[in-house]
Order: sequence, then C-alpha cells, then structure tokens
Amino acid sequence: MHPELTLILVLVGLIIGAILVRRGGMWQRCVFDAVAFLVVSGVLFNRAISPLSRPVGATPQAVDLLGVLLTAWWILCARLIVYLPRLLARRHSSRQSKLFSDLSAAAIFIVTAFIILNSVFDVPVKGLLATSGVVAIVLGLALQNSLSDVFSGIAVDLESPFGLGEDIELDGKTSGQVIEVNWRSIHVQTDAGDIAIIPNTLVAKSQIINRSRPTARRSGSVSVECANAISPEQILELLRQAALLCPLLLREPKATTSMVHIGAKRTTYTVSFYVSMSGQLTAAQSQLLVLIHRQLQFSNLLTPVPRSSDSINESSEKSFLTPEQMLLATSLFASLGRDAIRGLAASVVAKHLDPGQILFKQGDSGASLYMIAFGLLEVTTEQAQAEPLFLGYLGAGEYLGEVALATGKAYSATATARAHCLVYALSHVALVPLMAADETFAGAFERAVQASQSVIHRKIATYAAPVHASSEPLVQRIRDFLQRR
Repeated sequence: MHPELTLILVLVGLIIGAILVRRGGMWQRCVFDAVAFLVVSGVLFNRAISPLSRPVGATPQAVDLLGVLLTAWWILCARLIVYLPRLLARRHSSRQSKLFSDLSAAAIFIVTAFIILNSVFDVPVKGLLATSGVVAIVLGLALQNSLSDVFSGIAVDLESPFGLGEDIELDGKTSGQVIEVNWRSIHVQTDAGDIAIIPNTLVAKSQIINRSRPTARRSGSVSVECANAISPEQILELLRQAALLCPLLLREPKATTSMVHIGAKRTTYTVSFYVSMSGQLTAAQSQLLVLIHRQLQFSNLLTPVPRSSDSINESSEKSFLTPEQMLLATSLFASLGRDAIRGLAASVVAKHLDPGQILFKQGDSGASLYMIAFGLLEVTTEQAQAEPLFLGYLGAGEYLGEVALATGKAYSATATARAHCLVYALSHVALVPLMAADETFAGAFERAVQASQSVIHRKIATYAAPVHASSEPLVQRIRDFLQRR
C-alpha cells in the first residue's frame, strides 16, 4: 500500500470516529481517544518520527499529511490528560465544583497549541508570547468582573463551604438548594422554587450558612399570644401537647415551650422545635399553629373568662366542652340534628384520666366511641419480645375506638394518658337506633371507619383494631354487629 494512502486512511478514520463518538458519554470519548492515540503513535513510531520534530517525507504531500497527523497526536494527548481531572471531578461532583478541571483544561490546550506551532509548523512562538501578554492585559481589563468571578470561584471551591445538592443560605437573603456550580456563578433553587444565579464574587463576600451540615435538621418556632387571665402553666401544657401531636416535629431533640413576654393584657408564648429538613419547616409551623388553635378551642380559652385567684391553677370541667358541644364539634355527628345530639349527649359518660392511666389495653373488647375533650393520649402496640411500638398521640378534638366498635374486634393497641385527660365515652347502645333509623348517619359512620383505616393522619385509630376485609358492605356489617350487641 502506498505510504501516503496509509496516512490518508488513518486521518479519515480519526475524523469518522470523532464524529460518531461526539455525542457519546465521557467514557466512550475517552476510550476512542486512547485507541486513536495508540494508532497514531504506532504510525509515527513505524516512520521513526518524533512528536517534537518537524515531519520529513518523500513528497510535500506526505509532509503535510504527517504534519496533520502530528497535530492530531498532540491534540489526542492533551485530551487524554484533560480527561483525568474531569473524571475525578465527575466522581466527586456532589461535593466539589468543576472549576479546577475547566481551568486546567484551558491551560493544557493553550500549551499544546504553542507546542504544535513551534514543533510541527516551525512557527516562532516568542513573538506570539510577547503579543499574547499584551492581549492578556487588554482582555484582563475588559473582563475584570468575569475574572473576579473566576478567582472568587476558585477561593470558594478551595474552602468547600457547600456542595451540589446541599441547602445553603447567603446573607439571610437567598436560601435554597445548590443545583449547579460553574466558573462564574452558582445556581440555587430557592425555597420558593425559583432559580437564583449568584456570581461567585458575591458568594465569596457573603455569610454562608450550610443547612445540610452536619445534618439537614432545621430548627423553627411559632409564637402565640394569650390573655393574662389564663394560667401560664395551663397554656404551656397545652402548647406542649400540641407539639407532641404535630407529626412533622422531631421527637428528639424535644420541642420546648417558654413564656417570652408579659404585656398589659396579653402574654406571648413560644414553641421551639426541630424538623428533619428545610422543606418541612413552613408546613410544620402551619400544622403546629392549627393544633395549638384546636387545643385552645377545646379548652374554651380562645375567649377566656377571667378567673379568680383561688382557681387560677385549677382545671375544672366547666373550662372544657360539654358532651353536647363535643358531639357538635365531632365531624362524625355532623349530619345529626340538635334533638338527636341532645339524646346522644345524655348517654355520654365522662372519664377523667390521670397521667399514666390506661383508657383501654391491647386485647380488650371495645364497644364505645371515645372523644377526647382535653389532654393527650399515647397509643402503643405490644411486640413479641420487644419494647412496645409507639404509634403516635391523640389530642383534644380527636376520637378513637370507632373501628373496634364497628367490627367487634379486640383492640390491637393500648391507649395511655400522658397528661390529665377528659374523655367522653359513647356506648354502642346509644348508636343502635340511630344506625337503624338514619341512613345518612350510617353512611357517615361507615366513611369514618374507612377513613380510619386508610388515611395516614388517622393511622393510629387503624391500629386500635385489625383491618377488616370482606365483600359484604361495611355499613351492613356495622349494623349487624351493633344490633347483636
């Protein structure tokens, strides 16, 4: 084969291969460059040509082809050197930016270009270097802001105050998740869902708070005001119970309650807490305020009546909702009229529980609906050869026992008072005539039982009795069971 034809085939193969792998992954391009580099090196070695010397051939065409081949050899060599820091940066991309790899790649290609001009094409580079110095000064003055961003980015990258995917806060103004770090700026997806592009110069001058280190846990607080006439001990206890009822709050560290300000008419209280991640903070604050409102509402403290000094630290039953008010406030009985509510209220039995006292145990048979007027119940379930499994808390305004009442199954959980509680118990005997006469109420009771078994917010009630599966309509099974009782 003609020597020049061999060089042409090698160059054509390099061009076709470069086009084919152009859109491939980094590893594919790296493998192609390595193979191409070995092929070109073999051709040069076979012709005893050094990459640092000018090509020599029998014809001018051969010299030109060898010059192109030497240029390809240097470019492939530079690309292989550049791939090493890029692959390392890619492996650690979640912790570091790619500034170092980009800058080192630029320096390597510039040096390679000067070597090609000097060694392959015999172009004097001293004049180019002198000229490039002047050009660099002009470009430096024109691009001083961009260069400032580059060097600020290098300084920030050396410090490594954050990484990709971490939550940060800059000067208390911009906060969110870092989604991109480049040579000029960082891209932050804010808590509001927007994309903030912040120059590295501003990042280097900002106070950076990394909300992902050492953990993603965040602290928060809410404040409420109550009338001075209300006992502070009672308010602090209600706030503590509301914090325990909030599922988004971490159990450890525990939420703390405190009285922070006493005014002429109202006192300010604060609940401080922790959540597992930044995205839960706003939802936790809103949920906690709702629970605090409910605790105060069911204790009749939203519009309090001033107390005398003799009763300021006492909890009387008059401070809580009456059985009739409790039934009206329970969604389960929303379809009933006032006469039916009064009839049910006459059958309600009030149960006062001290802290640690058990409302019902796992394995007990239940035939009553329990409505919590005040206090906090802890629901747990026993495990074989293990500590009881904590399921959650129930507080004022919630009810439990409807599943066991409807199915007749034994409780599969234990309800224990964790504060002074007032619980209203409604026996199945009072529900039998209503279930038989009021189709709307029967349907509402059926939906309540189904919700207790499916909705996550009511998962604790589900554990109080096993999930019952049957092809028979649930409302009919409820009626049959209640009538048998």
